[in-house]
Amino acid sequence: MLLRFSFSNFLSIREPQELSLIAGSSSDEGGDVVEIPGSEYRVLRVASIFGPNASGKSNLIAGLRFMRGAVQNSQTRWERDEGISRKAFALDSTKQKPSEFSVDFVVQGVRYEYGFSVDDNRILHEYLFAFPANRRQRWFERSPDQNQMFFGKYLPGENRTIENLTRPNSLFLSAAAQNNHEKLGPIYDWFKDKLVFRNGLRETTH
Repeated sequence: MLLRFSFSNFLSIREPQELSLIAGSSSDEGGDVVEIPGSEYRVLRVASIFGPNASGKSNLIAGLRFMRGAVQNSQTRWERDEGISRKAFALDSTKQKPSEFSVDFVVQGVRYEYGFSVDDNRILHEYLFAFPANRRQRWFERSPDQNQMFFGKYLPGENRTIENLTRPNSLFLSAAAQNNHEKLGPIYDWFKDKLVFRNGLRETTH
């Protein structure tokens, strides 16, 4: 279940923008709101994005598509010597700065926060936090300093081996899924199977 998505420096979006499905305190208690067990959050079943033409509505969806595609494909389809095709904001010097993507979601009753930042050449930062019973656990974090990785005690597995297989322009989460990381498999599957896009009535899988 998607809770929030935020991104910046992508296509026509320069400053950080956020799509939130978290219900406010004034939201009705009817069927339009879903309670998240073990969490203080209540989530809207449906949200709409309004705005004039060329205001960036479609680019918000494009940003979420890019994030999903990076998780699915960066390890298997992105060429090691081709950098990252991120389509940064191009109208000023912002294009030299990182593009950032972050998402909050729920898998099997647990809230997670996953995100990364990229430039034209490599992954600069990547992280995954879990919040069982609203208590923060840092599962892994990738430092901009020489792509060093931190692995928390709540993430067992062949983490260092997979780290050595992760290219500078590949996400660790993508590499972990390709190497059958048991703990991270459900996180990868959420992006692959639950984050679905539709054009009209036709499902797309970009």
